[in-house]
Amino acid sequence: MKYSHRKLRLLMVWALILTALPLLGDGFIIIEPPRPIPPRPRPVVSFDPFPLAVKQHLVTVNISDQAAVTHIDQIFVNPTPNRLEGYYIFPIPAGATISKFSMFIDGKETEA
Repeated sequence: MKYSHRKLRLLMVWALILTALPLLGDGFIIIEPPRPIPPRPRPVVSFDPFPLAVKQHLVTVNISDQAAVTHIDQIFVNPTPNRLEGYYIFPIPAGATISKFSMFIDGKETEA
């Protein structure tokens, strides 16, 4: 029963996020809840799927003829004492392509 409520809540969060994506111009990271889930009876701890704050958002656009090259730098801050992992989601318009994606994690560049 607890598991189905958790799945339903996660499905509702995803549905809300996907319907709101066209309204957002920023990328964001969704944090997954920690696993494994502790056995019962433990107090229920509220979970915030967006605990990271955007420290910096810099966008540079160069337009040449019919093409625009956009460079986006985002810096996220983890204000919690915990190590967090999540998914980076960034909406792009139909017909747009991404030629390079990389992240700096603890000062090291990681390319996708």
